Amino acid sequence: MAIGDYSYAQSFGFGCLGLSGIFGGYSKQRFEADGLNRYMNFIAGSSSDVKTFERAEGFRVGANIFRAKFDYVFLTVKGYYQFLSEKKYLTNVTLSQPREEEFKLKLDHWGFGVDFGIPIVSFLDWKIIEAGMTIFNVEFSNSYTGDDGIFVENIFEEPKSTIGYYLSSGLIIHLIQDYISIEGSATYNNFSITNVENTDTGEQIPVSSDSGNFIEKGGFSGAVYLNLGVPL
Repeated sequence: MAIGDYSYAQSFGFGCLGLSGIFGGYSKQRFEADGLNRYMNFIAGSSSDVKTFERAEGFRVGANIFRAKFDYVFLTVKGYYQFLSEKKYLTNVTLSQPREEEFKLKLDHWGFGVDFGIPIVSFLDWKIIEAGMTIFNVEFSNSYTGDDGIFVENIFEEPKSTIGYYLSSGLIIHLIQDYISIEGSATYNNFSITNVENTDTGEQIPVSSDSGNFIEKGGFSGAVYLNLGVPL
């Protein structure tokens, strides 16, 4: 995880025998897209201006479905939806008349998880581990304006949703006990996308398994949340 890869979020809520709430924020996600980047090298041709997809960013919305805090431990059940994307612009020099094209990768996904931790001192908790499942719906698009002035967009989608998982750990600093806290965590996300397909033409990226997976594996991300809670 590179320094500065963080998410910023707020949550507030209501509950019974604990806390519940909603949150929204901003995040960045690293990954290794071997198959996609080989495709980008092919599109670039002899151009030295090759673009590499490796980090997406966007917004997250979700809910702390239930958070229970006891004398020595706390437990949270949560769910969220993540909007992640990365854009690249490339001048296609393989054509007789080079043109600038936009390439956009969307890594939107659902996430469901549970965290478990312990208090260190009165104002500091250690979130020992958060574990969860992710369900990805990946889309890749290539768009440009042709010589005739007509806008063209080619959309490639994942044939079926991909299930992955994540593991996280972090600290929670209580500014106002049970009402306002800052939560920071480091997360490893594991997922792999085999290929994406243009449903109109049948074209796939990558074109064969010899080119590797579209996205070989996920990577690290960081997050910082501002939690606003109402204990009931």
